Amino acid sequence: MTLQWPAGSRPPREVVREVLAARQAGRCALCSIRWHHWERTFGTPVPDGLLGSPDHVDHDHATGLVRGLLCRGCNTVREPREARYRGDVWRTYVADPPAASLGWHHYSLG
Repeated sequence: MTLQWPAGSRPPREVVREVLAARQAGRCALCSIRWHHWERTFGTPVPDGLLGSPDHVDHDHATGLVRGLLCRGCNTVREPREARYRGDVWRTYVADPPAASLGWHHYSLG
């Protein structure tokens, strides 16, 4: 399977997931931001129980651009509540999401 898709395109779901899973090391983009100080603080890797399994392709509903893979928990509490309750994590994620450089539109948009 080719993983090269031009910016502005809508690659298939499998391609989006494969590329983002590799970029995010199989971790939820928001969980990774939320717990990024863990190893430096505690000296051990982040326990698997704190990191959700990234199973949702998140995209900006205004632009259609894919942002990253989120776990079910993070996808459920994201915009607009995420901006209000966990503002720094959400702002960090949307300012530079894992898929930003790809410029891909969500595959479900027509």
